[in-house]
Amino acid sequence: SRSRSRSSSSRSPKRAVNEEGSLLQKTKGGNSKHFEIDNSGVQKVSPRFAKYHQRSGLTIFRLADCNFQDAVRFYIKFQRSNTLFASLDITGYQLQKYAEFIIKVGMMFPFNIAAIDEDSGRIEGIFISCYLSEVDDSELSGGAKAHWRIYIEAERAMQEYVQERKCVSSTIVGTYPKHQARGLFTGLATTHADLAYAEGVKGFTGITSNPIFMQEFQKMVSPRKKLSNALAENLFESHHIITNSEILPKYRKSGIIPSDMEFLSLDISSFLDIATKNIIVIAG
Repeated sequence: SRSRSRSSSSRSPKRAVNEEGSLLQKTKGGNSKHFEIDNSGVQKVSPRFAKYHQRSGLTIFRLADCNFQDAVRFYIKFQRSNTLFASLDITGYQLQKYAEFIIKVGMMFPFNIAAIDEDSGRIEGIFISCYLSEVDDSELSGGAKAHWRIYIEAERAMQEYVQERKCVSSTIVGTYPKHQARGLFTGLATTHADLAYAEGVKGFTGITSNPIFMQEFQKMVSPRKKLSNALAENLFESHHIITNSEILPKYRKSGIIPSDMEFLSLDISSFLDIATKNIIVIAG
């Protein structure tokens, strides 16, 4: 039977977003260790997680062990051409502050990760998820507040599916285009899933408005079937009612999307003041 999630009354109180909590220090042998400070002020040492991803040549680390500003820069660069961000006016200073918020949230949870080129030190990919109910989003405003609401509404839309599961919501799964053919998306997703499972996570919800993301995701979960460009774009260009009643059932029946996961088209203009915009919500 499914593990029942903690109720909202028994979950941890919302966590204030800050940059405190972890330190990276070098041992005499040059190896990094992750230090956490417990309530008594005593340092508890745990080995630093590192996993080499051979096809991309990158190494996957916990996000909490990465440089905060490097992670912020990655998020800004990755989202700079995001049309949804542009429509919500998340640009310039607003994008900078939202990126800082997202990375701070990501560093709160031990299953979040980044892929790094150890030669250049640059972050090339990132996977962040969180328990939305444990995040204090009171500092957000304007377009950033509106964008964060999408995650909340998406989780609410999937509540019937996730209510009996301890689920996290994915807020970004991103890699630079040059890594799309090198399996980095799958490497990040499977590593994140392993770390999250070890922390007691039983499922996730996620959103996308990007057909390329849907193709990468489908390739990972249903590798024997192909989601063509036209089929992927059809998910977002069709009316959300048609997508939910006809297109998604058809894709499920043909094996393009797996039967053990939930997919839902959601028109975010129903709760945001923007032109009609469909996203796909995924739960698994």
